[in-house]
Amino acid sequence: MKLHNLTVASGLALLSAIAFAPQAVADPVTIDAEFEGIIGTVCVFSELQNGTLAKDDDNDNQWWLEASAGTDAGNLGEAGAVTINCNTGGTVTVAQPVQLAAPAAFNGTIAHAVVYGPEGQLTTSGTRENFDWWPNDTDDLQIPNAQDLTLRIAMIVGDNRDFQPVPNGVYRYSVTITATPN
Repeated sequence: MKLHNLTVASGLALLSAIAFAPQAVADPVTIDAEFEGIIGTVCVFSELQNGTLAKDDDNDNQWWLEASAGTDAGNLGEAGAVTINCNTGGTVTVAQPVQLAAPAAFNGTIAHAVVYGPEGQLTTSGTRENFDWWPNDTDDLQIPNAQDLTLRIAMIVGDNRDFQPVPNGVYRYSVTITATPN
């Protein structure tokens, strides 16, 4: 019986040594899973690049400024750009440029904006008085389903008061682009 008690005691000692042995403790590692989604029909603008207005330095009598390089409209200044994605497709329209700053002597009474799609399709603000060489298609620009598209934004503004040359100074304009999902 003493042998049996000794065997049981030894077995219990061995099991407790294994069960309660010190273990190496490591710091826990975590990761956060993020979820996002577009719920409903939406259009999203991203990657806005503002344009730069310029005039033709070779023409002292030039009565307009434009931001058109990179588009079919012209080659002065630099057109702006923006990426758009409409999850169900959509349309884009553009408003006439709005003056934010200009020299007091400048009377920018005529202004026109054009938005070009990546394959040359376009929409305009429809106000190109005296800018006959600029496009004037006022149909909405169609945006396909769930594709990132880069749009180019061109604008032109002029002083048609006796077609006076553009005075030197700081000029700032804003062009509003509206996307409407299908």
